[in-house]
Amino acid sequence: MNMPSKNVTVSFHLKKASKKAKNGQPIYCRIIYDRKKAELFTGEYIELSKWSSESNKPKRNPRLQEYLLNIQEKILAKKRELEYQGRVISAKGLKDLPEWRCQGHRLFLGIF
Repeated sequence: MNMPSKNVTVSFHLKKASKKAKNGQPIYCRIIYDRKKAELFTGEYIELSKWSSESNKPKRNPRLQEYLLNIQEKILAKKRELEYQGRVISAKGLKDLPEWRCQGHRLFLGIF
């Protein structure tokens, strides 16, 4: 008997960096599943004036928009895969994808 599927929410937000941050504000990905959350640093920074707080997306930056969309799609695909396999799903488990590698401060996805 299949259990009903729970939704996963993937969103992006800025974390306040020090006022002297050269690169802008760090962009974080927030994953919410079953009312539990996990966050990961995307490896990207953006100036506050170039971020839309209404849509939680970068303004007029197609490269960065695509990068964040790829992160979101990768998380949603992993959730579907785990559901199909009948495995336990958690926000932390979706965050800790083995194909992601963090080198320095940059997150690399195995999709490029």
